[in-house]
Amino acid sequence: MTKTELLELIANGEGLKIEFKRDDVRPASLAKEMSALLNTGGGVILLGVEDDSSISGLSRNYTEAEAWVMNIARHNIQPSFTPAFSSIKISNDCSVGVVQLRENSPSKPYRAKKNNAWVTYVRAGSTSVEATRDEETRLFQSAGLIKYESRHVEGVGLEGLSLARIENYFKYISRYRPQVVRKLTNGNRSYLTPTFSLKLRMVLFVRRSQDYCFSAKTRIFSCIKRV
Repeated sequence: MTKTELLELIANGEGLKIEFKRDDVRPASLAKEMSALLNTGGGVILLGVEDDSSISGLSRNYTEAEAWVMNIARHNIQPSFTPAFSSIKISNDCSVGVVQLRENSPSKPYRAKKNNAWVTYVRAGSTSVEATRDEETRLFQSAGLIKYESRHVEGVGLEGLSLARIENYFKYISRYRPQVVRKLTNGNRSYLTPTFSLKLRMVLFVRRSQDYCFSAKTRIFSCIKRV
């Protein structure tokens, strides 16, 4: 990042991917912003810039500032990570620290230490807020830690299945997806299990999937594509 690009960022103010911070804030405050940006598509934290976009500059030298940032990333965030840190000189006695958080981090969700607890944060506009339960679930899912279609569904038995849908499914794969039939013939049962407890099969085969899977309407097309 050049000085010109930095000044342009500052002039545009804080936003979804840009946060201004003094470099004398509490570690918990910086950890909160880093985790929120990591969980919401990455971004940049500018150290030594006030909320009103005025430039106060780093209060410590480059080595000290970098060590401070890295220490917070290691000890105040779970899982720990190593951010990219650099410093851009604005004038002879004023520099701004730049903490860059990668866009597609594979270790979401990141949690920041808050007192004795670990909290998941996300960005809401130019503000970092605690993630809701649904937001945290989506973060786990995006990281591949939760497979939505593999979550157990309570209160469903064989009586809730539509035999017509099951029959149509096999008619479809026999005609358009013969490779699936071959896998079933060879003993691969991953496409159909006796319990039908997976949400993917719920959406496809149950009579009223919306009674059990509230997100079924929005996910049915992606689920069918996977099958």
